[in-house]
Amino acid sequence: MESLLQSKLNSIIRLKTFINHSIHLSDTQLRRMITKSIRNEKDISHEDKKDAIEYFYALLRKPDQ
Repeated sequence: MESLLQSKLNSIIRLKTFINHSIHLSDTQLRRMITKSIRNEKDISHEDKKDAIEYFYALLRKPDQ
């Protein structure tokens, strides 16, 4: 149980750091950072990594005007 809590805490800290660093990035830099971060995550299966990357890319897409 304690290791699960530690894992969740580490994930939250990584997310906070990620958000702080991503504030001033261009779209391309942010996409690279997201892709690299997800691919380096050891707790996510390969298929889930692909889905996560596609999900974040969809969030970054600008709405059609």
